[in-house]
Amino acid sequence: DKFTDQLIQRTIRTKFAHATLLVVAHRLETVIQSDRIMVIHQGELVEFDTPSRLLENPDGVFSSMVRQSGLALAPVQAAPLIVTV
Repeated sequence: DKFTDQLIQRTIRTKFAHATLLVVAHRLETVIQSDRIMVIHQGELVEFDTPSRLLENPDGVFSSMVRQSGLALAPVQAAPLIVTV
């Protein structure tokens, strides 16, 4: 559920603030505040950049997933995570 996901993300950001993490996630809300996002599609790396830069590409896989999800985005602030979607 969203509450539990938010609690887990808040805990990760505080307890591992000075660590590099590789997170595999299925919820865009889980990764949108990360430093970098790695998009892997059919086993291949197709995108890797900051969430802001990925969202700037209207033809990109990540921005397409965000549009399809209907995720309402606040301005993106990076947190110290490296993430795989």
